[in-house]
Amino acid sequence: DLDNQNDRTYEFTAGIYGNSRVSLKSFVDDVWQTYTLSNVGLPIVQDTLRFVNNQQGALVIPATVGLGFSFSFFDIEKTRRATLGMDFSYTRWSKIKSPLENVNNITDAWKLSFGGEFITKHPKYNNFVNLLELRMGFYLGQTYYTFRGEDLPQLGMTFGIGMPIKKVRGAFTKINFLVDLGRTGTQSQGLFEESYAKISFNFTFN
Repeated sequence: DLDNQNDRTYEFTAGIYGNSRVSLKSFVDDVWQTYTLSNVGLPIVQDTLRFVNNQQGALVIPATVGLGFSFSFFDIEKTRRATLGMDFSYTRWSKIKSPLENVNNITDAWKLSFGGEFITKHPKYNNFVNLLELRMGFYLGQTYYTFRGEDLPQLGMTFGIGMPIKKVRGAFTKINFLVDLGRTGTQSQGLFEESYAKISFNFTFN
């Protein structure tokens, strides 16, 4: 706790996380063929350019490291009212090892996310409006793809709301809605840029 004046509490939390690289045994089938279509639309193989059957190799997934922090504010009734947070992750995808040969377009990936949550009011008398959790966040980063020497960045923002639907034994079951608006890629070097919108929801049972 950073402060406890006037019975209000401010809480700061920080952490580091990650995982070491993982080595897996893999088996690969890789077949390249050219074909034409028959009069009835069935494929007819013309030539086999590459044929690999059950080739054993090593698949090495690289390490990931991340860090984050959050700052929360609690009111005089010790109820969390607002939280601000940041998270950063980095994965060395350029160190991936695969029995496949075409992994040259892989680069390191990173993502920086920051956002906040505000709870409208202290839960009281089972009032629906008094329990809304309003959320907003932003993120930017670098995907693990690279083409023609160009990295493919990502950028986006999120909006969310958490709504109570039922109170059981003093705790609320909630339904959470999330909207994710983002963009990935680049138009440089004749590459593509994609804009997207995602809508999702989930339930939290207490």
